[in-house]
Amino acid sequence: MSDLNFAEALKQELRNRGVSFDQGELLEFVEDVWTGVKRNPDVSVWADRFANGVTCAGV
Repeated sequence: MSDLNFAEALKQELRNRGVSFDQGELLEFVEDVWTGVKRNPDVSVWADRFANGVTCAGV
């Protein structure tokens, strides 16, 4: 899976959960965590982490 394919899957997972996000922030997040994604490509894990980061940031 490429980083862009993963970003698309993550985007869909976040939309399914009703999590709002900025496309740029999502791509930056994927870039930042890509090494971890290659070890554990479970989209739900990264959707949780992204959603928690967004919530903590007050977005």
